[in-house]
Amino acid sequence: YTRGLDRIKLIRAIPEEVKVHVFGANAEGDFLPKNSWEHYLGDKKNVIIHSPLSFLDSLDVLRVSKISLNSFPFFKNGTHERLFTGSALGSLVATSDNLWVRRNFIDGEDILIVPPKGWDQAGERIRDILKDTKKREEMALKAREKTLKFHTWHNRAETLIQEMNKFL
Repeated sequence: YTRGLDRIKLIRAIPEEVKVHVFGANAEGDFLPKNSWEHYLGDKKNVIIHSPLSFLDSLDVLRVSKISLNSFPFFKNGTHERLFTGSALGSLVATSDNLWVRRNFIDGEDILIVPPKGWDQAGERIRDILKDTKKREEMALKAREKTLKFHTWHNRAETLIQEMNKFL
């Protein structure tokens, strides 16, 4: 319920002048998954709903996306790969708020953080940052650099090896 509601409220809060492309079907366990994205968002003229994509095809979409949405309100101290993938490919990420995100990124500097129930504010911020191409590109570049320096699979493997060595 929480995941589905957050995604729907976030997309619905984005102003009509901003085009939003939604890819995929509702995930199992989403808010009333028997209903489609069309059911919840079909009245929004700025929302374009697409069929699901493979992960590899989604990378092509992220490469040309100015902003990507990363809704995951159920993670309290972690993240989803969408944050890293979007950032690494040059898309500015608007993401759910939590402890991990705030420890690793800076709202308004390299990421847009959506606070709990902050959908309307997020919609306005997304509209405003799209009007400021230079600022959006600078933020996306900072996030990309941070992601490539600290948040690759190579970084995770090094951490895992270090932590496992403590037990071996």
